Amino acid sequence: MTYLTNRAAFIVIPRQPFVDWVQGLDADAANIPAEDIMDPRAVYLVFDHEDGYDQEKLIQKNFKAVFEEQLNGWSLDETQWPEKRDLRTFKKWFHIAICSMVIDLADKQPMIESDY
Repeated sequence: MTYLTNRAAFIVIPRQPFVDWVQGLDADAANIPAEDIMDPRAVYLVFDHEDGYDQEKLIQKNFKAVFEEQLNGWSLDETQWPEKRDLRTFKKWFHIAICSMVIDLADKQPMIESDY
């Protein structure tokens, strides 16, 4: 059985400015190939009914949390994060694809952990 969810999905793909930031973190990070940084694409589920399917509103409402999660994945030290973390910077650093229809094909309820 399939279930239609009340979520939209953000697919976040790093762009070159993000790669440059990661590689500039320290000597070890400088040796990480760009492909390895760009490959772990992330999918974020967001509530979609408050703004309908207005993709720009969904991005505006959620970009800060997504941006910080992406930065946190490479550095827990917030002093290494870029000072400017606005919507314009986010769009320069990441390509975002939004799927307005999320269909759950699994036959079990999703596992939910808070503050993993």
